[in-house]
Formats: sequence, structure tokens, C-alpha cells
Amino acid sequence: MTPSGAPPVRGLTLIATAALCVEDPRAGSANRPSFYADPVAWLTTSTVARALRAEGAGILHTPDEVGVIAMSETCTRPTMETIAGAAGRSRVSPLKFAGANPGLLAGLPCIQWTFRGPSLVFAMAPDTAADTALSVAEHWLSSGQARYAVCVAHAVRDGAHHTRCVILGGPHASDAGPAAHASSPARIRALLAEPGAAAATATVMASEQK
Repeated sequence: MTPSGAPPVRGLTLIATAALCVEDPRAGSANRPSFYADPVAWLTTSTVARALRAEGAGILHTPDEVGVIAMSETCTRPTMETIAGAAGRSRVSPLKFAGANPGLLAGLPCIQWTFRGPSLVFAMAPDTAADTALSVAEHWLSSGQARYAVCVAHAVRDGAHHTRCVILGGPHASDAGPAAHASSPARIRALLAEPGAAAATATVMASEQK
């Protein structure tokens, strides 16, 4: 068992990584009159988009086989606070209530790219959730429930919003692209749980491929 009590992960292929750090996630929101999602959901989606660009977007050819896992201790708190502040003063749009659903941290990437594999949100800090999240991802991949697993983590530290994303395949993901390589669960966990680790590792990976 891992320190968190999750079963040990047997093997994963690291296909791509990405990271973002912003002070105000609202700057990257793409809401419109007929659709609203929490700013943090847009931030996790932007981070997934970066990882897809790094991967070459090959997984977009099999959207039915892509699962998504998100981790965040605060989830959609910005929208929840907006609703709480406005509820006593004025009418609140029903779209705000839908947009405050914590499931959107995984759901919005699924909407954006029509991913139809399993999805799950851990409403806890990434360093607490990472072991269990990777065990779930490994189970999806080894059992055939998904061919790829997109894992995205969000945390607020020193007033800034940090997101990290990894795209994973099973231990024998031979068709995952030239950047894919077997990676230890401890390294993948560090990418998700430690601020800035994903960006630093992505730089190392790019240097190794030159």
C-alpha cells in the first residue's frame, strides 16, 4: 500500500505534461450567454489543452476511450462565493448554479473534446489525492475502461492558481507517440502533487529529445 492507503500502481506510460500558473483564473474564462463554467474549470481545461498540444493530439482520434480525473481542494469556490454573495441581494442565474458543480473540473474538458470515458473529481488537495487518483487511472487503463487517462490537478498557493496535467497510457502504450515513455508512479505523482514540477519536467523532457 502507498502512504495514503491506495493500492500500488503497477505501471504507466507518461505521454505528455503541462502546467499553468495564473493569479486570476477569470482571465481565461470563455463563458457566453448560454453557457457558464467556473473559472477554475476553464483553467483546468486550458491546462489539458496545453498537454494535448504537447502530445500531438493523437488521443483526440479515440475520444470514447479517454478518461479524465481532476483534483482540487477548492474546486469551484469562486462561483460558489459569487452565488453566496449575490443570493441575498438579487436574482442569481441558474447557469451559475450549474457552473458551480465541482464535477466541471473534469466535465468541461470532456465537453470541450467530447471525451466519453470515465471521469472523476477528487475534492481534496492534489498531494493528498494523487496516490488514489493514479490507482484509479491505472485500473481504468489496465481493465480497458479507458485507453488514455488525463489527470489534472489544481491548487492555490501564495495567492496564485497552479494547475498541472499529465496524459497517461498503460504500461504498453506503444502507439502513444514519440514522447511517450514508461515512468515511475513516484515521478508521475510528483508531477501532479508538487507545484511547478510539471513545468520543470516538461523542459527536461524537451531537452532530452533534442
